[in-house]
Amino acid sequence: MSELSAALERHARERGGVPALRDAERTVTWRELRTAVSALAARFGALAPGARVLAVLPNGALLASALLAALEAEVELLGIAPRTPRAALAELAARLDAERVLAAPGAGIEAEALDFAALLAVPARRPAPARGGAILLTTSGTTGAPRIVRRSARAVDAIAASTARALALTPDDCSLLAIPLFHSYGLDQLTAAVLAGARLELHASFNPAQVRRALRQDGVSHLPAVPTMLDALARGSAAGGRAPRLRRVVSAGSALPERVARAFTHSFGVEVGQVYGSSELGTVSATQPGDPLGCVGRALPGVELRVLARESANPNEPLARGEEGVVAIASPGRFDRYLDSDEAPGELVISGDLGRLDAEGRLWLCGRTGLLIDVGAVKVNPLEIEAVLMRHASVREAVVLPLAFSDTGSRLRALIVPEPGHAPTRDALRRYAREHLIDYKVPRVFEIRADVPRSPTGKILRGELLRSER
Repeated sequence: MSELSAALERHARERGGVPALRDAERTVTWRELRTAVSALAARFGALAPGARVLAVLPNGALLASALLAALEAEVELLGIAPRTPRAALAELAARLDAERVLAAPGAGIEAEALDFAALLAVPARRPAPARGGAILLTTSGTTGAPRIVRRSARAVDAIAASTARALALTPDDCSLLAIPLFHSYGLDQLTAAVLAGARLELHASFNPAQVRRALRQDGVSHLPAVPTMLDALARGSAAGGRAPRLRRVVSAGSALPERVARAFTHSFGVEVGQVYGSSELGTVSATQPGDPLGCVGRALPGVELRVLARESANPNEPLARGEEGVVAIASPGRFDRYLDSDEAPGELVISGDLGRLDAEGRLWLCGRTGLLIDVGAVKVNPLEIEAVLMRHASVREAVVLPLAFSDTGSRLRALIVPEPGHAPTRDALRRYAREHLIDYKVPRVFEIRADVPRSPTGKILRGELLRSER
């Protein structure tokens, strides 16, 4: 039996009538959650070993149950947002060769309808020994087409345990999840809470007013979020007394601007920490109270972080503390393989992120290797330029992309999303950039936009922006 299954069994036995989670439709006790997971695991068990299941379900009790059940059965389950266009769902089901497509009643798609009340009518059974179930996760697709990774039940267990420990989750906690449970970040937070016995408040999507109300009224003590969520929450709240039980807030998914972190702390009186991870590896590091803004913390238990030379990435020659290079990670939560490949990853996975380790072993991220732009034979990190532009009082977001100049080099193009009520001119932005950046890092073109495309976890979809300009 996996650690998650054992924990769920224990909670149902010892705290059966205590609420385990609440969504927009119902409050579910630990006994009811165990029953629903058991019923779904039995249904999945009727499928062929290794069968793939597509779950088109919103954040809520049904999706949480389906994810946990897949880990107890010998199936591979991929969750996907219900708002996904039908054509894209059909393509994904075909790509997976899915034997079963699940949806909530009334979803309006061709699928097997799941009804939570019906699951509760199925007699509970003890979970069978783990048989190799897995969760399928899509990568963020920030710089290219998303891929699908397979994460085994063993890996999910390892990540849940280290995440729960790093965040000090206990049965007294209530974790509010408005991040998608079918993404790596949401899955890690869900399973960590279940392992620890913490209560879950599940929101189908992020609505700032609803989240602020829950922080005030529902005893929420732990809030995993992404920077855009924290920004929206801070903008709509007056300082002081807004979340009486809130003790821990963590951000992931994309870089956390210092402005956003400080604004949230001013509004809610709670410091914002960070966690770092990926679809391939799960959560691998977390900050602790008192860590400086900007770092993503120390390695979680069982995880090793190394920084390697960018040119060679030799795993046996890590760089000294303070030197910047490619981040490499060894983790018990690493993925088994990509869906389109039979090749298993090595013990050490090259993340594609650039970073450095400080004297205390904390990781600071500096960019991504795939994002570097060749400008006149000089490699430029767009995240550095974006950070400078976002210090301008009129700039809410900045994205720097390559601008084709010749077949051997590029210039820089900056997409600017202004602060509400501000209208920065291109000339003003260019003057500001020249005051703070060396000449070859000053964007040649500034474009003012209302917004930029983002993934469900808040990452800017640079690949989509680049493809749209071709």
